[in-house]
Amino acid sequence: MKLSSGISISFGKDYLGHAIIVDSEMKNSTLSNSPNWKLDEGSINQKDIRRFWRIPQEKTLERTFGQCPIDFFIFLQQELGKLNAKGLHPALINGFEMEAERLLPNISEKSNTEFKSFIALLKSSYTINELEERSKVMSNFVDDIGPNLLVIIDNQPSMIPEIPPIYLAPNDWHLAMWQINNHMIGPLLEEDLEDQNKIQFLGLTVSPGELSERQKGIYYFHMARFILFFEAWVENPRTPHLLEFIRLFRGGFRFFG
Repeated sequence: MKLSSGISISFGKDYLGHAIIVDSEMKNSTLSNSPNWKLDEGSINQKDIRRFWRIPQEKTLERTFGQCPIDFFIFLQQELGKLNAKGLHPALINGFEMEAERLLPNISEKSNTEFKSFIALLKSSYTINELEERSKVMSNFVDDIGPNLLVIIDNQPSMIPEIPPIYLAPNDWHLAMWQINNHMIGPLLEEDLEDQNKIQFLGLTVSPGELSERQKGIYYFHMARFILFFEAWVENPRTPHLLEFIRLFRGGFRFFG
C-alpha cells in the first residue's frame, strides 16, 4: 500500500518472522516509536531507501481489513498524541485550494482548476475557511488517519513503524478523516451504476443534525482529499475519480445530512 506522503508499505515473513518493508526517503516519514518494532540491522546501510522493520519472532501480526472499531481510532489518537508535530497542517497555511497540488504535484491543469472551483463552492455553501479553522483547538493529525496506519500484534492494535508527517489540525478533522478512511468506497466509475450508488459508506450512519454546517463542509473537503490520495497512489494526474466526485457534488448529491 502507499500512503499520502509517498511511503510505500509492504508486508512479509521469512525465517526471522514477520516484517514490514518501507520504501521511502526518510524525510517523508515519521517514526511511530512503537515498542513492537525494531529496525533490521541488515537494512541500516540502505535506510534512506528501504527499511525492514521486524517484531519479535514469538509475536503474531495481522493486517487490518474491513471496518475497524472505534476503539482503534481512540488508540491511534492516543499514540499520535505522544509524537511531535511539524506545525500547522499545510492546508491551514497555504489554503484548501492548494491541497490537490500538494498531494498530486503533477495533477492536470483541468483537474486542478476543477478542484479549486469545488473548494470555492464548499466555502460559499458551508462557510468554511482557513482563518476559522486555525482558531479551533488543535491536536496531532496525519492525513492517513485510518486503518492503514494500524496492524494487529498479538490481538492488540499497534501503529506501523513509520507514518506520514504529523501536523496540527482541528480536533474534529480526526474523526472525519477516520470515518472516511474506514468506511468510504468510491466513487465507482461503472457507467451502469446509478449516481446514488457510486459512493458508499459501509457500516457508517450519520444522523441528520449530527453535524454542523461547517462540519459537513469539512467532511466533503476530506472526501476530496481521500480521493486524491488514491489518484496519487495510482499515479493518475487526470484524476477521473476526483472529477466524478465533484460532478456528483455539483449535481446535488450530499452524503451527510
